[in-house]
Amino acid sequence: MQEFSEYKKTQDSIGMPSLPGRREHSQQLEEDWEEKPEQQQYYHDISNSSSNFVGHWDNPLRIKEALFAQEGDTIVVKGQIISAGKIHSVLFPANDGSGFTTELRAIRVELMDVEHYNAIDSLSVILSNELAQDVRIGENLIVAGIVKLERQNKQIALPRLYAHDVRYIKEKIDISQQEEEESLRPHEIERVHRFIRLATQEPGNDNDDNNVIDRLVSIYAKKVVKNENIKEGLLYALSSVTANLRKGGDVDDRRTRLNIGLIGFPGGGKTYTAKTVLKYNSRARFETAQSSSAKSLTAIITNEGEGKVLRVGSVAHARQSLCVIDEIGELPISEQALLQGVMEEGAFTLNKFGFNANIRADTVIVWTTNPKNATNANSHLSFKDLPIRKQILDRTDLLIVQKAIVEPEEREEFNRLKLEYERATDARKKILSYYDDYINLHLAVMKRKYSNQDMTMTKECAELINKADVEIQKRKAEGAGSFRTIDTLIRLTEVIAKLKLKDVADVNDANRAIAFYNKVSTVNMMVDKEE
Repeated sequence: MQEFSEYKKTQDSIGMPSLPGRREHSQQLEEDWEEKPEQQQYYHDISNSSSNFVGHWDNPLRIKEALFAQEGDTIVVKGQIISAGKIHSVLFPANDGSGFTTELRAIRVELMDVEHYNAIDSLSVILSNELAQDVRIGENLIVAGIVKLERQNKQIALPRLYAHDVRYIKEKIDISQQEEEESLRPHEIERVHRFIRLATQEPGNDNDDNNVIDRLVSIYAKKVVKNENIKEGLLYALSSVTANLRKGGDVDDRRTRLNIGLIGFPGGGKTYTAKTVLKYNSRARFETAQSSSAKSLTAIITNEGEGKVLRVGSVAHARQSLCVIDEIGELPISEQALLQGVMEEGAFTLNKFGFNANIRADTVIVWTTNPKNATNANSHLSFKDLPIRKQILDRTDLLIVQKAIVEPEEREEFNRLKLEYERATDARKKILSYYDDYINLHLAVMKRKYSNQDMTMTKECAELINKADVEIQKRKAEGAGSFRTIDTLIRLTEVIAKLKLKDVADVNDANRAIAFYNKVSTVNMMVDKEE
């Protein structure tokens, strides 16, 4: 067994990321021994191990770091389960390294880093006995165990972790964003508050704080010309990203996520605009329906070397984030049903080939589609023109139609703005990138404020939403919305108030939510919705 100094020297010589060794953790272990008596037995076990020890419960390794672990290392690693398969028998190393035992019931899972989507750099983990019970596919967890190198061929040997302890954790999965929110400096927070004050007090604005939303929309994705309705909808979708968890970790059965549908004709740029969410959320995913199936997007069971394996798809990987599904109409209508649970409950189940899994997927869904029967870019549309399952439409909070720009004057202005960016100097493009940086900052400050604070609304605000929903339902024959409209209006109102960093949503926020909903839901479409 290499000493730590030799091990670190080897790492440095080949450019491997530096891993903390047993000696580096000795002081931390002593502190944890004093502060966490309930973990003393576990720390005693690993501190007496003859192998290297890297990571601990409060500072587990990332998957990329764990892949450089050596034979016999005891490691603690954090990841998300992306697949699981049964193994009928396996030689399992003892915790103290004294030998092996034969386990007849075991599960092999693959872990992926939680910060970013990366299914290539995954770690194989073996769970046995009680650890193999109730494996939660798609969940975030910390695993402690011993590494054994499994030889793939003469040149390659990959680490496999044999788990001795597992802890599922209920927390924000987007660790990189969480760290950003927690590391915000006072002047950055003050910058956002100053932006809100200046937008509200802007001359000629009459102290209307809805100008905060106008200003945010005006700087959102500056590279995208026009499409303000889509930009505003995507801003609300990004702001609604959250876990379906209450403060205590219990599942919250009230959805706060806003699902968005973008409808337009080829060449209008709806896909390009939808992809802008990737700039503002590091774990957001973009998938094309043409090269996917609903099963591959949610979860699928495949035959692999050691038997059948359940693998979760991009929708589950992107939980507590967003998943953009481009041209969703390319999925068969029957397959679209698999997305219904994701869009409303933030979870779905899979029961097949002996697998019984309840998979969390509290993911914001943004989908795009082309109408199937319309004859020109600005023809009047109905729900029959959309190749989308009715239940999917019903779970989509905002249906935003992208109108084609065909009038000569409008088209000339559109082309001028687009060419203006193409001709921009590097200095100008750098200035435009600062707008994206500010949107990221604003979202980070907002999420930090409401991570431990629930939004409430005034009585007058609630009454206004109530009356608006009644009026919308009267226009049902005109296709103005579904029976879930009141929930959409509540979500919109709360998100708008959060973007203004308010403690309580008021009538002003409700008016903005109602006006935007009516604008995008009734303009140029949906007059003869099928029952």
